[in-house]
Amino acid sequence: MKKIQKILKGKYLAVGAVVVILVAVFFSWGYLPVMKVNGEMVSYRTFSKILDAMNTYDKAAGKAPLAEAEMKRKVFSDLVEQKFLDETIAKTDPAMEKEAEALVEQAIKDTPGLNTKDASRLLFSLSEKDFKHLVLLPQAKRDVVMKRFETNPDFPNMWSELYKNAQVSVYYPGFYWEEGEIKSK
Repeated sequence: MKKIQKILKGKYLAVGAVVVILVAVFFSWGYLPVMKVNGEMVSYRTFSKILDAMNTYDKAAGKAPLAEAEMKRKVFSDLVEQKFLDETIAKTDPAMEKEAEALVEQAIKDTPGLNTKDASRLLFSLSEKDFKHLVLLPQAKRDVVMKRFETNPDFPNMWSELYKNAQVSVYYPGFYWEEGEIKSK
């Protein structure tokens, strides 16, 4: 009986060790969720890339830096808006996603002498791919959605309803969702 207990104890320890290692890997790769917006997770990796990019851009532009808590709140708010844009595009017309991607490519093409690889690294501390995905594409999606709904008088109310009815959970310490906005404690 003691032999069986020893074996079981050893198995539990091994399973526990594997779980601890997997959790450590999960955290170290930045996949820890910091927020959930209408069922969609936002990873710490995405959050920290955008936060670093905003800080780097402000320094490069000579802007006075925002307080750390305010900068984080702004990043969370931007991420919520990006999720709402994605939802609006998916529900309205998924072709708008391609339209936004085409806008990004056209803007890059129409800017003579632009080296997106260097610009993204120097101005935002991002790879060229992340720069397109995290900076340019969200703005293009915003432009496409706003253009699509510019003549719809109900759009401001529809957009406001998205915020009012959103299911947002913030797992990052010091921040929470209340009355349609990210707030800090």
